[in-house]
Amino acid sequence: MAHTGEMAQGASLAVGTANFAPDITSFTYSGLSRDDIDMSHLGLSANSAMEFEPSDLYDPGELTLELNFDPNAAVRVPWVGATETVTITFADSETFAGSAYVKAFEFTGETNNKLTATCTVKFAAAITYSA
Repeated sequence: MAHTGEMAQGASLAVGTANFAPDITSFTYSGLSRDDIDMSHLGLSANSAMEFEPSDLYDPGELTLELNFDPNAAVRVPWVGATETVTITFADSETFAGSAYVKAFEFTGETNNKLTATCTVKFAAAITYSA
């Protein structure tokens, strides 16, 4: 069977001026979303469909990073309290970038295993894609 999708191997993350370059083990992008505006009204007959319109604005989404955590590293936690340009560069040089801030950061450890962390980044404006 032929492989038709891109692989994540070789992807990298850069964060504006912040000195944050973790060993990422996986990432998930929530995708874009748009709210629904309920336009239903009392003039609709029983058992008819509700009416909706899309909102004018959309949410650019979140990026969740799973990474190896090194408590002895110079930069142990990501940038906090500022918006930075977050860029993911894929192995084929395509990029995915946007202004973002750290929404959440947590780390965990377990017996006989490495320390890991989860960093959730909230995009604060439109995202750009380039080939």
